[in-house]
Amino acid sequence: MEKVPIIDISPLIEGDQIKADSLANEFKSALESFGAFYIKGHGIPVDAMNTVLQQARDFFSLPLEKKNALSFKDSNAFRGYFHMGAELTAGKPDIKEGFFFGSNEGRESDYAMFGENRFPDEKDLPDFKVCIESFMSSLSDLGMKFAQLFAGGLGLKDDFIQTMFNPPFYNMTLWHYPPHPKVQDGWGIGPHTDYEVFTFLLQDSVGGLEMKRRDGRWVDLPPIEGTLLVMIGDVTECWTKGLYRAPVHRVKNTHSVSRYSAAFFFQPNLKTVVEPLDMQATKNYEYHPTRKDLKIPFSYGNQLKLNYDKYFGGAATKVLY
Repeated sequence: MEKVPIIDISPLIEGDQIKADSLANEFKSALESFGAFYIKGHGIPVDAMNTVLQQARDFFSLPLEKKNALSFKDSNAFRGYFHMGAELTAGKPDIKEGFFFGSNEGRESDYAMFGENRFPDEKDLPDFKVCIESFMSSLSDLGMKFAQLFAGGLGLKDDFIQTMFNPPFYNMTLWHYPPHPKVQDGWGIGPHTDYEVFTFLLQDSVGGLEMKRRDGRWVDLPPIEGTLLVMIGDVTECWTKGLYRAPVHRVKNTHSVSRYSAAFFFQPNLKTVVEPLDMQATKNYEYHPTRKDLKIPFSYGNQLKLNYDKYFGGAATKVLY
């Protein structure tokens, strides 16, 4: 069976333009076939990635009262700690807890998805804030490079990046999937697609992530040391009228071991109106979104808030635009 590919993106990171141009074809092929691929040569040291996962372990090991003091319920922007079962996916509470951060670049006070990031007390986790902020900065830079690859692979106009990502928005979440005694029922998160343009996922060694192939089969997306897994979301699928399909994926808990991950969600500017792009390759496509409740076109920021209100219980109250 064909496997999700591993793509070496070091030419992109090192600025080798000739070799980087050839990556656009690998990128395009992987997204047409899977909507996902692994990347190596991304420039983030393995030690730094392992440190992010260790910070996640340390945070989720804190007493519950310290985690609850950082609850997302106290934020208009869903920043902070998500208690066990706070998110609903596929109609069921997820068996996981999380810690949510986001972009402050270009913030405006009337955007409900903008807000202050919250961090644990330095006395408890002295290196936590610096570690997380550094990792988010690296992935934001990587997201912009991938946006350029995406545009290049489809022959999009030069103003695409300036129009859609000025500036980009992003979220990142640390996740903890605790052991569950009934493995057959232990879904840390049920089948879903992600909302955004690209997801960059850092997994620990436990595994449990599965992706639904277009033929309906579920396949493992195991952790591969030193790599990040990249998946596309609803925005990328919509832009390409389903030429690139957002993969449906889920996570199964184990019966004995905790699983930790860090998911970075690279997104367009919140004011972006998302609709199929004018491309010859998809001119005659009839498009039906994988996410059945998605109405096209949509304002990205408004849709993002609607999604979070729906799946996280309506913590945000401000009106967008």
